[in-house]
Amino acid sequence: MVIAIWNLAKNQKKLNVQNMQRAMIRGFHPDPSICRVGSDYYLVTSTFEYFPGIALFHSRDLVNWKQIVNCITRPGQLDYAKFKDSGGVWAPTIRCYKGRFYVTAAIDGMGNMIMHTDDINGEWSAPVWTDFGGIDPSICFDGDEAYYCTNDFTNGHEAIVLAKIDPDTGVRKEERREIWNGTGGGWLESPHVYHIGDYYYILAAEGGTNYTHMETAARSKNIYGPYEADPYNPVLTNRNDTTKQIQCAGHADLIDDENGNWWMVHLGTRSVLKSKTPLGRETFLTPVEWKKGWPVAVNRRAKLENELDRIVCRTKEENAQNKNAYGQIETERNIHIGNSFNFKPNFSISSWEPQWLWLREPDITLYERKSNALILHPSAFDFKAPAQPCFVGICQPDIDCHFQTTFTFEPKDGEEGGMLLYLSSNFYYRICKRKQKGKTQLAVIRKLDDVEVTDYVKELESTESPITIYINASAAGYHITWKTEDEALEDAGTYSLRFLCTEIENRCFTGTIIGIYAADHTIIQRKTSEQDKKQNLQYDIKKQETLKTQRSSSSMTITNFEASVC
Repeated sequence: MVIAIWNLAKNQKKLNVQNMQRAMIRGFHPDPSICRVGSDYYLVTSTFEYFPGIALFHSRDLVNWKQIVNCITRPGQLDYAKFKDSGGVWAPTIRCYKGRFYVTAAIDGMGNMIMHTDDINGEWSAPVWTDFGGIDPSICFDGDEAYYCTNDFTNGHEAIVLAKIDPDTGVRKEERREIWNGTGGGWLESPHVYHIGDYYYILAAEGGTNYTHMETAARSKNIYGPYEADPYNPVLTNRNDTTKQIQCAGHADLIDDENGNWWMVHLGTRSVLKSKTPLGRETFLTPVEWKKGWPVAVNRRAKLENELDRIVCRTKEENAQNKNAYGQIETERNIHIGNSFNFKPNFSISSWEPQWLWLREPDITLYERKSNALILHPSAFDFKAPAQPCFVGICQPDIDCHFQTTFTFEPKDGEEGGMLLYLSSNFYYRICKRKQKGKTQLAVIRKLDDVEVTDYVKELESTESPITIYINASAAGYHITWKTEDEALEDAGTYSLRFLCTEIENRCFTGTIIGIYAADHTIIQRKTSEQDKKQNLQYDIKKQETLKTQRSSSSMTITNFEASVC
């Protein structure tokens, strides 16, 4: 990373802006951070209350990305029980030093941590905790020293603070120092420090992760400052241009490629329905130019020249050619290939694909794989912390996408199972086979804060026949159809996207998760003690053991699950 600024402009390669503007990790993948090791790029994003934690992607060209692992994968590696809606794991940073990879992150209610691994495709260490306050931690390696920095509120104002640290133990080596106060935009967050040429540079977000979001920069010849603000600030923002589809741009990380070109990965949102965002915050890539020794996003704007160009279905032959970028043969189910996305899990193997997400750490006994099928055991119907519902899904990858699943299920009274379109514990759609008062039905149910609305009900003639549910998402809404082996395709209606947009719930930082679930409404899983009413954090152990004996003998068998963008 130490490159003379005066040689950068001279050696800068021509930027393929049109192609790279379309490169992104789509769907709910916010707070990106990136590092390069030779010709390999590694990128991490936030996962909030979802398990496994911290999605890790790999690329060799900044266009084609593959999710290879997650950093938090083991039971007990991190306590998920307290994580409420939009809580959990925030703002990771990834760096590599002497062959060892490090990830930092803020953990809601717990503080700031560091993890490491010597095998990027393997497991990560248990977290070590630092005594840094604030959020959005980052780490910078310079010479033989590691520096940890966060945002914080110190001396009566927002600031970025920094100190030397032992990255393997989290032990601070010196007093924290306040190094920069930002430009006054408020919500000074996501600081990163880089040593490039003769200067140390800071990139930080200001304005809050919303429509006033922006990225600002500063530099100094000493890592401790004083720092001079970039005269081109904000170096990236769309806050004053509501005509651009990408909004909320910020929380950036800086990277150079092998050809001397520079880029920012950053979060942003794509708006539909008059500034509504069903996908949450996504990862974008924007080219960077150097102006008189200052890094500035090209035109200081994030943009998509042609959204339709990016949403393209590629042939299997084209996908196969792109797989060669990873140097190995992979099935399409694990690949984010440029403009295409196909996900079809293999239920015949014991391992879970890294794209799968559970709400908090799952009760793995609720899930079985056998005979090329996934079997779900209905659990208590509860999505609020600290519940562990029987629900697993993936991020909605784009506005225009398709989901389907095929399952068999003979529910008892009070049981249901099917597909779930989930934003938070207060806002979701359920498309389910259920049994109520002796009648087996296919139903579509909306959860709107404290209100449940049943929008569609069809009594089923056959209770044993497999059911296939289809969901076609577009700006017009979620169009739901379904069929059984014995009946023709049925239209269950089209349902609005706006109930699953982040703007509908205050401080909702995630996007829509679409997946499969099984629930038993007759099981009461929450504590009722006075202590629980005050804290609502942990299960009563005795009651939990009782629940296991009360678990329904019913099971829902999933024989197919597919997701695609086209």
